[in-house]
Amino acid sequence: MAKKFTEEQTAVFRKCIRAGLSIEDIKNPDYNVAQLHELYLAKKAGLDISLYSDPAISAETMREIRRTAAADVDVGKLVHTVVQTGAYNDSQAKEIMDAARRGLNLKNMLNPELNALQMKQIKFGERDGIDTGVYADSAFSAEQMQKLRFELVVQKIIERLKEFFSQAWNKFVNWVREELPAEQVQGNSYAEDSAEQFISDKIYKEVCIYFESEQTEETGETLQSVTEKISKKIISGELMAESEIQQKQEFYNAINEPPVIIVEAEFEEDLAMEM
Repeated sequence: MAKKFTEEQTAVFRKCIRAGLSIEDIKNPDYNVAQLHELYLAKKAGLDISLYSDPAISAETMREIRRTAAADVDVGKLVHTVVQTGAYNDSQAKEIMDAARRGLNLKNMLNPELNALQMKQIKFGERDGIDTGVYADSAFSAEQMQKLRFELVVQKIIERLKEFFSQAWNKFVNWVREELPAEQVQGNSYAEDSAEQFISDKIYKEVCIYFESEQTEETGETLQSVTEKISKKIISGELMAESEIQQKQEFYNAINEPPVIIVEAEFEEDLAMEM
């Protein structure tokens, strides 16, 4: 006995007809109501459903394909690779389609051995512009991937901040070299290095805060926005505590008021112990 359409399925067909859409290409009782609704939305948006009008494709994946196609992404090759081959499940397909909508590089995500959570960590890494190839390996758990991504993001932020502050820092170093006797310059060199390490440590802690709030979910925070926040905190001195090294602040005030960098006395004491 031939399978009959349900009233719920027929209701979707009625919506198509009211919208002036043909139902010939979706008139298949093997579609469930959720699938028919997704196909209806795609047809209404003027999208080509021929690539995924298949009852074997879940409504969830149909939705991801529809949203990706609506974002002006060429989904043809993507649907063939991710959906028609049957190599990826719905959760994996969702992460891949989301990355495609963002215009991210999919190379390191297109691996069926990666689960959705692992793909999410690669997606976040691509979003932040780091080398995801370092950890895009199914042998790493999603949690391990996040920890490795964290280290790469920290390094990226520190590089950006060093570049941002390089002009002021170089002016400071040159000024010290010109104004102080050679033995004092040599003595101050280690203080410069310690200040730089101190700043790096502070940045590290700030990024920890970012990662703790993010965990494995999307927060809207990007590497650029986190960098800007940390830059503002460095400039305002929020990351730095008062210390005995006030001379460093005076040096900075003498060169067009570049960022104030003050090293904690406690940090200096630790350095002295190490020496």
